[in-house]
Amino acid sequence: MVGIQDEFLPLSVISGFPPVLAPEDALALIRRCREQQVRVLGIDGFHVFDQSQQPDMGESIDYSRLGDTVEDCWNAAEQFLSERMRSGLYFEVVTADQ
Repeated sequence: MVGIQDEFLPLSVISGFPPVLAPEDALALIRRCREQQVRVLGIDGFHVFDQSQQPDMGESIDYSRLGDTVEDCWNAAEQFLSERMRSGLYFEVVTADQ
């Protein structure tokens, strides 16, 4: 079975799995999760240099324990990314279908 992450691999700024995406692509991935009813477990922010990456723990968030409704994770993830659209960071979205 092809997961949502696999659909976004061609948009990744570095090779490998899971994809590390520009903010607008990460937001599209979250919206695809909403369409497919797949929970977003977290988002990790990265600084990307050529083909290497450096995590930024201050720009990461965990939704794995967020509320009882799956709707909460999508709304929170969309808000998180919307606030970082011009940050220069790239993002890995952790999903329940990985």
